[in-house]
Amino acid sequence: MRGGTLPGSRPLGNELLSGRLLGGALLVLILLLCSSAFGQSYEMTVELSSGETVTIALDDIDFIMFLDVPSDDDPVACELLQNYPNPFSASTTIAYEISDETGITVRIYNVQGALVRELTNRVQSAGDHEVAWDGTDAAGEYVSCGAYFCAVECDGEIHSKKLILVR
Repeated sequence: MRGGTLPGSRPLGNELLSGRLLGGALLVLILLLCSSAFGQSYEMTVELSSGETVTIALDDIDFIMFLDVPSDDDPVACELLQNYPNPFSASTTIAYEISDETGITVRIYNVQGALVRELTNRVQSAGDHEVAWDGTDAAGEYVSCGAYFCAVECDGEIHSKKLILVR
């Protein structure tokens, strides 16, 4: 992908991402960008290792999780909660819970998979945590309105949620 890839993925060409789906089934995500007379619309085509292909409108995606799914007996290292407010105009709060002290990275990505900003990258204690995003990139410039993804990484798990910025 141009500009980068979502966490837990690897570039397979200009428009391919890969990750793991339930049961460890390998999937390949192909982002298809299409324009219409009324503006931009985005779709994601998911190709499963079985060869089956599914197309999903970006508006129907609430979150993307790239990880090997643990069994029911395995404890979850962290949980990403929905940001609030969402949609937001000035700032949004991203909340997450950590089961044990661990390294946490919180990043914002655009719909093309490019890193917009890293909000935190440090060891944090177990418990509830929050970080705010003011809709700016790493240079402090305001980003355009639209959909973004927040990705929280801890202990090899990556959780993401869709954020909607309106001004």
